[in-house]
Amino acid sequence: MTHEQDAVCFYPTGRGPTHPLSASIIDGFCTHVIDERKLKILDALKQIEHVPFFLIAATGLGKTLVVPLWLLYQMMHAKPANALKEAGPRIWVIEPKIAIAQGLAAEMNRSWSDYSRKNGEQPFPLFGCKTKVDNLNLDAPIMFVTTGIFSIYARKGVFRPGTDFVLVDEAHVTLETDEAFELGIGICRQREVNLSYMSASVDPADIPDRLGAHVYRAEAKRFPVWRHNLGCALDDCLVRLVERTLIEPDPEDDIFPAGDPEWGGVRKSVFETGRAKGMLVIVNSFSSKESDAKRLERDLRKAPFADKIRIGLLAGEVLRDPERRRRYEADLLTWKREKARYVLI
Repeated sequence: MTHEQDAVCFYPTGRGPTHPLSASIIDGFCTHVIDERKLKILDALKQIEHVPFFLIAATGLGKTLVVPLWLLYQMMHAKPANALKEAGPRIWVIEPKIAIAQGLAAEMNRSWSDYSRKNGEQPFPLFGCKTKVDNLNLDAPIMFVTTGIFSIYARKGVFRPGTDFVLVDEAHVTLETDEAFELGIGICRQREVNLSYMSASVDPADIPDRLGAHVYRAEAKRFPVWRHNLGCALDDCLVRLVERTLIEPDPEDDIFPAGDPEWGGVRKSVFETGRAKGMLVIVNSFSSKESDAKRLERDLRKAPFADKIRIGLLAGEVLRDPERRRRYEADLLTWKREKARYVLI
């Protein structure tokens, strides 16, 4: 990116003062996010020359954090410097779940506030969130919204052609939502609203015909990925998996197939000493006392080795409760300092 000093004003809808925000500030914050988290998405963004695009990038490269900022910079950079009597460009990021939209808005606003204060600036909210259960910073330049809100906004004509940009995240899930969402996509395309897509896992073969989008791939990997199918349900193997990797690693166990080319790196990580070791367990689960996530947590707490591990539950209700989320993040930092073994569900 190059620096651009021209400020664009973001008007609170129908009220209050304007908030000047320069493209150079967005550029600096975007670079900060990439450098601080050691993300590897920027090379992929440099490839993008066409809209609509479909970006395929592995989990962990930073697409959900960086691409909205990159798009906002591009939109501000292209906006005339004297266009101060109209609202600035906005990026609308569509997420498949309420908890994801809420969590991303909260996480990025914390990072933005820290960055602004360190640079001697008084920040206003850069990120907002709109779901059926909450409204956060509705005038923010970057908005995380759910599929249902997107569908309603598309029908109401909220998205402005040439000024707003709609970015469909987790497109392999989001595009299969329902007919209302598909109608919203069709409305945006018909009205020529900027619209593009991102996913970590999708077959790109029919994307150009189905969505009219150019496909771009991020080839980098943030972390080595080792895939192995244990041939059983997670409920039936999680306790054994934790025991054989975090508690008493067994190189002869079929968890570690000896013929796998990645096994050398896996073995080194599993048997390395002097650092914290964690396992991330991802489960698609409804929020309730009997949710799959809570059932797995109970199984681990009943295991014979329960006193040797720490267990953290990051379910939707934790994300929505600021105090519980702070406790979760504080616990995780403590476990890492103590070089503990932990499981995050």
